[in-house]
Amino acid sequence: DRFSHHAGWQALVATKSALLPWWLRGSLAVNTPCVPRVTYTQPEIAAVGMSEKEVEARYGTHGRRWWLIRITNDELDRAVADGEAPGGFVEVYIHRHGRVLGACIVSNRAGELIAIVAMAIQNHLHVNELVSTLHPYPSYAYALHKVWVAAATRKMQNLKRNPLSRFGAIIYGARRALTMR
Repeated sequence: DRFSHHAGWQALVATKSALLPWWLRGSLAVNTPCVPRVTYTQPEIAAVGMSEKEVEARYGTHGRRWWLIRITNDELDRAVADGEAPGGFVEVYIHRHGRVLGACIVSNRAGELIAIVAMAIQNHLHVNELVSTLHPYPSYAYALHKVWVAAATRKMQNLKRNPLSRFGAIIYGARRALTMR
């Protein structure tokens, strides 16, 4: 592969496979990691998971089956305080069920931020789990907290709007039962 961090991962898997018995190897050889991609320019450009075009090809236009949530550096107090050049952003693609599909980040700290998104994708974390993580303020990572909050809020709005969704059906049924008395 083209990335030194992925080559290091493959070396770890090969070493464990060669030196350890099968019961001590764990699941490293089975689970292929979600490989983040970073271009170290000024500002840095980072991506992980599916790109926006790949998500669109698989799930259609955003808004129905997936959401595009974008936080610009103008909305991030740390970037404003550091005087970071305008035009930077954090863009995350989230499935309507709350799983992170991919991300693209353009920022001075994109290389560090993308690791958080890669961990969310690799471990199949739900936005409800991610939103409960405390992020320091002001920090660049707080942009991801804003993304998680926006996704969790959008998910809750969909549950209220669509009474036939999994949890919405339960709420709708309970309300209907109470009003029929």
